[in-house]
Amino acid sequence: MTDKIQAAPISRYTATAATSRAQSSASNTKAAAAANSAIASAASDTVQLTSDSLLMQEASAAAKAAPAIDAQRVADVKQSLRDGSYQINPQIIASKMMNTEWELARK
Repeated sequence: MTDKIQAAPISRYTATAATSRAQSSASNTKAAAAANSAIASAASDTVQLTSDSLLMQEASAAAKAAPAIDAQRVADVKQSLRDGSYQINPQIIASKMMNTEWELARK
């Protein structure tokens, strides 16, 4: 058993494709105009940094410029640990931790 396949008129597909291309072209033109407008407005936009932001940039630059490890400090702490003279004061540590928390909560 065979079925005959009926071919649709080619003009219907051609018209649909042409309409689709025209709509796509119009859409692309609108998108290009919007992009050009955004570029033009972006050229006139300005940004102003807060004093906190500037301070953070300065701190970041200072941290990057500082040596990663203070070798002399490490050697001193190692020696203090070896000879038992390294003193740990839990109250000072707790106080500094609380101050850090307080500073972070203020922001």
